Amino acid sequence: MFHIQIPETLRPKDAINCASYISQLTYFREFCYDFSRIRHCPAFGLLVILNAVRACIKKFPKSKHTLLYGERESGFSYAAYMNLFNATEHVDWQQPLDTLPDKYTHDRVIKITKIDSAELERQYPVSCWVQGEMVDFYAKQLARTLTQQLDTSFTASVSYCIREVMRNSFEHSGSDVVWVCGQYWPSRKCAEIAIMDEGKGILRSLTSNQRFKIKSDEEANLLAIEPGISRTVGTWQDPDDPWQNSGFGLFMAKSICAQGGHFIISSGNSTIFADSSHLKKYKSKTNGTIICMALKMNSSKDFSTVLQALREKGEQLSRMTPQNRILTASKMSSLQS
Repeated sequence: MFHIQIPETLRPKDAINCASYISQLTYFREFCYDFSRIRHCPAFGLLVILNAVRACIKKFPKSKHTLLYGERESGFSYAAYMNLFNATEHVDWQQPLDTLPDKYTHDRVIKITKIDSAELERQYPVSCWVQGEMVDFYAKQLARTLTQQLDTSFTASVSYCIREVMRNSFEHSGSDVVWVCGQYWPSRKCAEIAIMDEGKGILRSLTSNQRFKIKSDEEANLLAIEPGISRTVGTWQDPDDPWQNSGFGLFMAKSICAQGGHFIISSGNSTIFADSSHLKKYKSKTNGTIICMALKMNSSKDFSTVLQALREKGEQLSRMTPQNRILTASKMSSLQS
């Protein structure tokens, strides 16, 4: 049996270091993931560890994968409440959810949820709806769950960011499934949402368009959060289609998060952390793509005004370096609904 110690905190750097370590493991008959020390479980860290464990299970399907956990009041219980272990789908664990402490039974979380595009079509069976509209409706539901509509402008910003990242995952990852997780902290007036797909990754997606001569995951991830960058550059798109891909979604989401929060994009061997004053780069290992958005409530700012200003800024930046960029944001990338 090979013992894997999950760190005490799943803050970004600790989580990505642990995931990188798991990705380098060689074959063992049994892998034991030890969560006995865990205390702090933010949304991004939960999905980073989920991504690593699921990749290890896929890499070694004939091995046994088990959990080791500590006391009922530990961070393990919260991770279980957030569906981390059920989401692995193949790890052997025995902990009934009804034994979890009462302090976890609150509403302002999005437990780790698997979203299948086919399930969206079944959930919203309106023949005229395109996938973008279904994702938009689902994102609004998730935003209301997190914020409880305490501030309509803040709820709109959370909904917008979830929608744009989910759309990006479905449209570019090659996967029909995304995973979402989120938390809202009333004391900090802050929400954190993490969205994961296990698809081809940003580098492979962008380089499927031969206009992009990109050689590394870091270069691709940095480029993906600039305005007007999309694998659809140079292809015809219907100007009357409000859901056309214009490459502005991640730029807009990143810019919204930078106003008091932060934005993380992790794909392949690179993770980029961005806030209002810093851009940090980390070596990592992600199967597909994980994006984290931390948004701070600011009641003094109207979201529609913020969105319009960011759109104008993004389009201006695209015009400054027009080669291989889309110069105008799509209608839905510049509207909150």
